Amino acid sequence: MAEMKIFENKWLFILYGGINTLLILILLTLITFLYNDIYLLGRIGFVIFVGVHLTLLFIIKIHYVCIFYDEADKKIEFHYNKQFGWKWRQKIRTVLLPVKQFDSYKISKDSMGLSVISFYKLEKKEQFELGPFHIGFISIEQKQLLKNAFGESR
Repeated sequence: MAEMKIFENKWLFILYGGINTLLILILLTLITFLYNDIYLLGRIGFVIFVGVHLTLLFIIKIHYVCIFYDEADKKIEFHYNKQFGWKWRQKIRTVLLPVKQFDSYKISKDSMGLSVISFYKLEKKEQFELGPFHIGFISIEQKQLLKNAFGESR
């Protein structure tokens, strides 16, 4: 099986999850210190820290996406996970899509300026969307690989 990896954002996904985990631990520590009347940050500093953390946690999203293309079998394999956790690799979902059913893909930006990718498949003359996946940043090389494999984006 000669699979070609077209896209993967594993390190960005791990970095995002690690930063969120670290911020949760710091937030819990600060709350514990506040409960014991130990003030490490002033009120404004605490509010700013909580605001930054809530922005990272709820507004900015990054999903794990890995795309393989198998020319021999004429199949596209999507691996994705929308949640970070200790066992995130075990919770990866996989979708196998024959090239005949693949219709197109679209790369757009979300409200924070991060890239979002959606894939579309045709089944019985109806179009279905796989995604959208918040992938963070996509390089020019990765865009070119997607373009070479699947054609121009919508």
